[in-house]
Amino acid sequence: MTPPSPRTPPTGPASSERRPLLVVLTGPILLILVPAATFLIAASAGSVGGLPFVVIAVMHLLALAGAGWLALRGLRGREPWRAGDVVGPLLIAIGVGGSLVLDLLLADAQGIRQGALFRVRHAMALPEDTPFVLSVALAAAALVAAAVAIVGPAVRGRLQRRDREGRESPSGRPLREPRPIRYATGPKDSRLTRLVSPVTRVLIVLSGLASLVCLLLFSLRPFDPDTAELLTIAVVFLPVLPMLWAVVETLWRLDAEIGPIMNSLRLTMAVPVLVSVVVFVPLMLVSLLPPIWRGFSTHHITLIGDDGLVAADAPVVGFLGLGALTAMGLGMVGALAASVFVVIPAVAIFRPDVMIGENQLNTDPEHRRANTTAVRLIAAVIVMIFVLSIFLALYFQDELPGWPAVVSLVVLVGLVVAVWAMQRVDHKARARSGTSARVRSPFDPKPAEVSPSEEEPTNDAPDTSR
Repeated sequence: MTPPSPRTPPTGPASSERRPLLVVLTGPILLILVPAATFLIAASAGSVGGLPFVVIAVMHLLALAGAGWLALRGLRGREPWRAGDVVGPLLIAIGVGGSLVLDLLLADAQGIRQGALFRVRHAMALPEDTPFVLSVALAAAALVAAAVAIVGPAVRGRLQRRDREGRESPSGRPLREPRPIRYATGPKDSRLTRLVSPVTRVLIVLSGLASLVCLLLFSLRPFDPDTAELLTIAVVFLPVLPMLWAVVETLWRLDAEIGPIMNSLRLTMAVPVLVSVVVFVPLMLVSLLPPIWRGFSTHHITLIGDDGLVAADAPVVGFLGLGALTAMGLGMVGALAASVFVVIPAVAIFRPDVMIGENQLNTDPEHRRANTTAVRLIAAVIVMIFVLSIFLALYFQDELPGWPAVVSLVVLVGLVVAVWAMQRVDHKARARSGTSARVRSPFDPKPAEVSPSEEEPTNDAPDTSR
């Protein structure tokens, strides 16, 4: 077989090759660096001229460079597109969005937000106006570049794949080529390796250092009450980011034994505990230093009072202990939301064979289209269960009328009926696992089609190869 030309994306094992480390780390690093730098410069610089906005503009320029580089790399099409490629630009967009919010809040605090653009256009700019307008413009450009990096390569890859399949199909019908799968972890790896990836470990270290910096700033230097409160919030919330990342990462970091959905649910319970211990135990040790201990107590009493996470006179160790539990709880809730609203729908859309295998549906080619639709409807059912629960909770708190909950219930029932009608189950696999449906779909293949005397080994295990 001749190797593909430089302009033709490879269709073989290259599609499962690892991306360069810099490509993988660009999104996570900018997610932490850009909003953290914006927050720290805003908290430490206060209202000293336009310097804070200059630094923020530099951060947004860095994010624009990262997003533009990822977009250009994806649009050139030298590597086959895959779903995991959207994560880097998405993380950059989240980081830039958070930084932009802080940028606007700082401009409000200095009273320049409303008239900055007008003064710049009419040559009446204050020292803060030009760098503020530039920082907002760079943030908008970075968001656009991130959107192009998310959408552009996916559309290009889809068009190229359709064109290639159309040329290779003698009958004119698209040919589905099985994509080779490269597993990131397997039974031979240690439990820690299967639990957290190298990228997640980097994020844990970065979030721990950022929390430490916020703790030191709060303890060693007085701030206004609003900034002081933000610093204490950042100490608790920053470690949540690697918890969420670890769950989303299961979409492309495949395990040879556990499918991405079950793996994301497993990480939802395990990673928040691990991250809380790794981040907050060193913080507690640092807090035992006399300057930190005394400074935290003094500033917490005078600046936070009883409105914080703990009582005004609580020691720093008590704050960090309760902060670890809070971060753990937020991480589990956020990771569960990521599993339900991100991982499960993404697997159903991009890797339907995984859900077909895990739900013990028939894997015969003639039933694949129906089962692909069925598992995507199952993903919608799971999402709608949570949506209905949220609407009901808001309704009982008198914060929402009742009709959204009623509409959600009707949609949920309709989705369940559609799943029942569309799915084509593997009767042998379900009989062995004891999960056979009492009311079978009339369109379902009959159990008699499967010979009970067949002695060949069956593939009853969930198919996690795609």
